Amino acid sequence: MQTQPQLPTALDMVLVDIEKALQNKLFYLALVGTVTLMDMCAALESEDGKTNRGKLAAWFTQNMGSLYSYLEGMDCYGLRSGLVHQGIAKTTAQGHASKWRKIIFLLPSDFTFSNGALNDAYVTNLAEFCRDVCARVKVWRTAKSGNPIFEKNIDELMKFRRDGYPGYVVGNVESLG
Repeated sequence: MQTQPQLPTALDMVLVDIEKALQNKLFYLALVGTVTLMDMCAALESEDGKTNRGKLAAWFTQNMGSLYSYLEGMDCYGLRSGLVHQGIAKTTAQGHASKWRKIIFLLPSDFTFSNGALNDAYVTNLAEFCRDVCARVKVWRTAKSGNPIFEKNIDELMKFRRDGYPGYVVGNVESLG
């Protein structure tokens, strides 16, 4: 009996798509994908398979805090909420008073500056931030492999289904479900 190749999950697709977005200078999409990716990871390690502000903040602190010591987990939650819901790069969130008035992402150029402070603004390189998160997610995923909660939740993620979705769509199609 021949086994089917492992189909990519939404986690796999987001990791690939963030890099493609950066390569194609789709910086906003790369950043939104990156903050969404962190939220997905927080949900994947949650018993109920759901995320919230505390879970995202904890995931960021545990997995990114050593690289991005100027940011708190709740700053990251504020950033995710602002970018996804309002198109605003902010670090404030309801009930959280960030020390940063602004967050500034620098686009790739000859000038490099990352993970630092300029007065009341947090400043970092957008592409470096996105790639750092993706690299940490890959390490985190390997560490979580075999964890029953993680395995249950990752099995629920959207997947590519090259041969359709039995009971709904049949044949050789590219579908998501």
